[in-house]
Amino acid sequence: MEGDLSGCRRLGAGMASGTLRVRGPVGPFLGVEMKGGLIDVDGPAGDWAGAEMRGGILRIQGDAADHLGAALPGSRLGMRGGTVLVHGNAGSMVGLAMRRGLIAIAGTVGDDLGHSLIAGTIAVFGAFGRRAGAGMKRGTLWLAGRVDADVPPWFRFACLQSPLFLELYRRRLLELGFPVTEAVVGPHRRYNGDVITDGIGEVLVPH
Repeated sequence: MEGDLSGCRRLGAGMASGTLRVRGPVGPFLGVEMKGGLIDVDGPAGDWAGAEMRGGILRIQGDAADHLGAALPGSRLGMRGGTVLVHGNAGSMVGLAMRRGLIAIAGTVGDDLGHSLIAGTIAVFGAFGRRAGAGMKRGTLWLAGRVDADVPPWFRFACLQSPLFLELYRRRLLELGFPVTEAVVGPHRRYNGDVITDGIGEVLVPH
């Protein structure tokens, strides 16, 4: 598909297999509840892209708006599987109540990154906004490109380590053509939280 589809809602919703390629902007709910296949957008996407996604690959080669991979209104669980790749920036509430899967964002992210994260991994290679990881229960926030990241106070420093799974993620992202910075190689500082809610999630920052 090619053209301005910014007014088109729910493109690729519930997709289970196959390939959908779009050249141009796409409206809200792109790939919502997607189960498999590939959606590749050469342009920006609206709110709720990949919301409650269960499988497959969603690639956005522009910017993504708010609630990327998040839980829909009234739902307890957000993204439950699959991979979301954003080559630009993303808005707020990325990965809200995410249960499983991988979200990787090359640019900056707005407020409430990984809010109430239950499990899964969110990798961010740029700056992030306020309240990152608030209410986080488990899972991983990988602040991959931010050696100077200001980790929120509701996380506590745990140790310095070089997690093997980060190298596996790095290789996988490179295989998918996603830009990965060299800062991800080497030891990381690990923080645990959200301690306010007795969460056991982790934040990893390049050392």
